[in-house]
Amino acid sequence: MANRGVIKPKQERSRMRVSALLDAAEELVEELGVEGFAMSEVARRAGAAHGSLYRYFESREALLAALHERQISQLEAAVIEASEKLSLTQVAPSAREFLDAFLDPLRDFLIRNRSYRLLRIGMPGAWQVASSEAELDARVIAELAHALKNLVPGLEEERRLLAATLLLSLTDSTIIVEHRPEVQREGRRVLELYLEDLVSNVSCEPSRTGGTTS
Repeated sequence: MANRGVIKPKQERSRMRVSALLDAAEELVEELGVEGFAMSEVARRAGAAHGSLYRYFESREALLAALHERQISQLEAAVIEASEKLSLTQVAPSAREFLDAFLDPLRDFLIRNRSYRLLRIGMPGAWQVASSEAELDARVIAELAHALKNLVPGLEEERRLLAATLLLSLTDSTIIVEHRPEVQREGRRVLELYLEDLVSNVSCEPSRTGGTTS
């Protein structure tokens, strides 16, 4: 989603300055949340003049939105990279290998980027965030469903999408308890058991085209 309140620089030096401002904004959100976010503190941490922020971001909301968009791009890139790696495998991965390759990087990103989760729930213009998140979720689910072809080749497309939606929801829910590693380990085990059960059930189902013989 385009952020109308952001002036995108063309020169490399200016792009580096914007990146530094976004880094400072991310650090500030990590520490103080959206409520404690102030443009003056972003400028101070980035070593920039307060007025220089407005050369690139028209408002506090525009800066937060730009930060969130950058994080969404980073998350989507991680998901696409994981999906591409899985698609190159010649042998169907095990449930554990699938989680290692796809869901673990996704979970690790969400854990590392606490500011991303804070922006999701506390950012001004929440309807815009919700729209961006819905678009991202749809893309992640599509990539995840595509990756599931390698794990469960016989799974129908509709069920792959349902399974992908469930996997993403379960992964996201474990982030809430990031301070309880034992709960996260148990959550990962639940995901692994679900995938193993999915593979087992599909492999035992009779072929729709061949039917059964007596």
